[in-house]
Amino acid sequence: MRFARHLLVAAVLAVVGAGARAADAAPSTVTVAPGQSVADALRRVAPGGTVVLQPGRHRPATLGPQAWASTVTLRPAAGAEGRVELGELNLAGVENLTIRGVRTRGLVTIDGGRRITLESSQPWGVLVKNGASEIDVRANTITGGWNGVAVHGYAGMPRARHVRITDNVITGQENDNIQIGVAHDVLVRGNVLGETLDNRHHNDGVQLMGGERVVIERNQIVGGHDQAILLKSEPSLGADSAIVDARIEDNVIHGSRELGVVLLGTTRTTLTRNTIYDTPKPSVVLSGRNVGAVVTDNVYEDLYLERGATPPAVMRGNRLR
Repeated sequence: MRFARHLLVAAVLAVVGAGARAADAAPSTVTVAPGQSVADALRRVAPGGTVVLQPGRHRPATLGPQAWASTVTLRPAAGAEGRVELGELNLAGVENLTIRGVRTRGLVTIDGGRRITLESSQPWGVLVKNGASEIDVRANTITGGWNGVAVHGYAGMPRARHVRITDNVITGQENDNIQIGVAHDVLVRGNVLGETLDNRHHNDGVQLMGGERVVIERNQIVGGHDQAILLKSEPSLGADSAIVDARIEDNVIHGSRELGVVLLGTTRTTLTRNTIYDTPKPSVVLSGRNVGAVVTDNVYEDLYLERGATPPAVMRGNRLR
């Protein structure tokens, strides 16, 4: 019996030792040359480690599901900033990843997953969808493409939550600089949103199509949009596509091709301390039923209340420019 117990203990220790050796075998840094697989490198790197991209063009990468106990970083090699380009990057069910300083030739798609940061990069566009949460898109330069940043939840799909789009420069899109719907607890702050292409696609600086507690604040939305900000629920995205408790605060908006801010069918929207000017059509338009809208302390050229539209519940302190 004693001999059998010794054998059992030895077997357990052997398994534990093998596991420890396997954990030790995962490298903390993996270097990828052009032509090698970025996705394979990410699968091999240890939690908290770094995948380093050598200068040049790298192939598209698809990863997931993949989760690390602590954040992994994907970045260029030292001194190679601006000289690393990656094909499109598809992340499906990925957790705890930071992408820093990488240019892409296609979309960065974040499909589910959580705790993903894209920073100081040059993506062709960013798509966040299917219940992704705790996503940071910050300090990037995004030029061209369809939408600069899209946060989507189509009918019947999980809703993205806790998404931060901050301090980016976004310009030259065929559709919108930023398009959101349906998503909850989204922050759009400190971005410079430049001209979209003048076409038939109803271009917006920020379009919100559905969601709760979306905050649009401290952005510069400068020229070349049909509407700088459009809040309009899209029922085709699902029964929960109402726009509730949105805040539009402290933005500077000028030079739109047509309108400044449009509210259409929202609930408890706050529009405060914005400066809106140089729009050929009204600075602010309220259309349809906007329940409990608060319009305070803005500087604008005019506010237009469409026939039959609900007037603001609170309106004070606004000044004409």
